[in-house]
Order: sequence, then C-alpha cells, then structure tokens
Amino acid sequence: MISVEHYPEKKQLVFTRAIESMVSLQKIVTMNKQRTVYIVSGPLGVGKTTVTRKLVSQLDEGVLIEGDTFLNATEKVSKLSWEKRISLAWNSILDTTRSYIKAELDVVIDVVIDFVIEEELRWFVEKTKDLNIKIKYIVLIADKKTLENRLEKRGEVQYLNRSIVLLNKLNNDPLNSEHVFDTTNINTSVIVTELLSNNSFIVH
Repeated sequence: MISVEHYPEKKQLVFTRAIESMVSLQKIVTMNKQRTVYIVSGPLGVGKTTVTRKLVSQLDEGVLIEGDTFLNATEKVSKLSWEKRISLAWNSILDTTRSYIKAELDVVIDVVIDFVIEEELRWFVEKTKDLNIKIKYIVLIADKKTLENRLEKRGEVQYLNRSIVLLNKLNNDPLNSEHVFDTTNINTSVIVTELLSNNSFIVH
C-alpha cells in the first residue's frame, strides 16, 4: 500500500477534508442545540429591566425582547381594545421569538405582569412546540417597601399603587405559584444565577 506520506498534496487533501467534516459536525451540533426562552414578568419596580439585561449579558448567544415596545406601539390607536392590543403584542413577540430561535439564539422576554395570564402563556407554549426549546417562566416579586424604594429612586412613585395591585394579583394567581422568585434584598447577579440554573421555572 502506498502511504499518503509520499504524496504531500494528498496528505493536504485528507487534512482539508477532515477539517471540513469537523466543521460540518459542529454545525449540526449547534443546529440541534436546545435553546431557552426566558419569560420574565413582575410588577412595576421589581427590577425586571435590570435582571433581564443582566441575564442576556450572561448568555453566550442571547437577545432581549421588551414586550412593552410592542404594546406601546398601539397605545394611541383608539379603536383597539386592551384585549386586542395584548393579542397583537403577543403575536409580535411570538414572531420575533421564532426568528431569533431559528437564528440559533436564546431569547429573554421582559413583560409586565398584566401582560401574562394563563391563556397567553399556554398559547405561546403551544405556538412554539415545533421548536427545539425549553421555556422558563419567571415572576419576580418584592415586598412593598422594596417596590416603593425602587420606584422612588426612579422618580416613578406615582406607579406604586398599581404596582401593589399587581403584586397582590400575583400572590393570588395559582398560575404563578411555581414560578415566583422574591427579589427582596437579593443581588442581581444572584437572581440571574438562579434563573439560569433552576429548572423549576420550566413550563411543562
């Protein structure tokens, strides 16, 4: 048998094909990698924006979707009911999420609590069943004093009453029982580590 050692050009060809095979295999592994969608909700002042931005920064390939952007886009369209605006916003979130997942990215969705009810969450899960993903639903809460302090620092203390109403709604909604995370006196980095590692937030 004649070895490729005697034919440098053949040796190079074998090496090149081996590299190409490794690259192709890596692409297949990447395409088959399960992605994660994090839906992060909670009342005003709980720290969703800070947490979601920190969470995205900890992901190797992650993007942030701010649900309020889609909801606020129809704020001045008087003919649309609140329910219709919510529906349009969720459809936009879904379409954007699907595009990012197909681009092989993890997705973090930041939404206010009255934006997520059981019907919307189950609808979202159903509409993404064909994707290779896991969905984590996290509801951030904090005690009244913490919410008040955070809103005061942001100059948004006028939203405190609404935030408290949403907090009470959270505590009385069985949908959220397995997904609540109390952020009172907890550092943002600790919160993010918990969201990344704790599989109890996965929606089944």
